Amino acid sequence: MIDQKSVIIGVILGMVLLFVLGYAIPSFSGFTALILAGILVGYLANQDLKNGAIHGALVGLFTAALTMLILILRTGGSQKIAGLLLILALITSGS
Repeated sequence: MIDQKSVIIGVILGMVLLFVLGYAIPSFSGFTALILAGILVGYLANQDLKNGAIHGALVGLFTAALTMLILILRTGGSQKIAGLLLILALITSGS
């Protein structure tokens, strides 16, 4: 069973560590932040090794998705994506 509270804590910690470590060691910040957040979530899940690994993987997945969304919004790429989604919606609706 997934412990949602520990995954949310891990995602928040991963995002904070990603930005803090991004200034200290830019080349390894993403990797280091996700490793530290994954270890913390594995400890917070307080179950066996398999569930700790699953929780850590979820933290990595959600943190990466959130980071990509922030990057898309910062670079202005959301206009292109919104246009592509509109075109895709028109094509799939049959209009």
